[in-house]
Amino acid sequence: MDEARSLIAEAGEARQRVLEAASSFSPAQGIFRPGPEAWSAAEVLEHLVIAEQGAINRLWATADRVRRGKPAFEGEHALRGLTIEERPSPRPPASRPDISRRWNTNRPRWDAHEPS
Repeated sequence: MDEARSLIAEAGEARQRVLEAASSFSPAQGIFRPGPEAWSAAEVLEHLVIAEQGAINRLWATADRVRRGKPAFEGEHALRGLTIEERPSPRPPASRPDISRRWNTNRPRWDAHEPS
């Protein structure tokens, strides 16, 4: 359990460092794309928020299933076999304050399901 708590703390610290680094971006810098196929900083941040939210949900759902003696996963892998070009595109980026607010809401979700 100490390792799980340590990893959760490290994730929170990494999240804070990313948000601090991004807070110095102007709106124009946040939406700038360095190339036609490249993501902007805002799109990358949005992706990190969504990925973390999904990981939290899957992690605790899997732990709950295992505790109940059920398989960790059942069903189809929605993106298996798709190339990066075939996968869904990121949605338009949210504002920086909205991204920060949404990402910061993840920490209590980690803590609420912290393993005992």
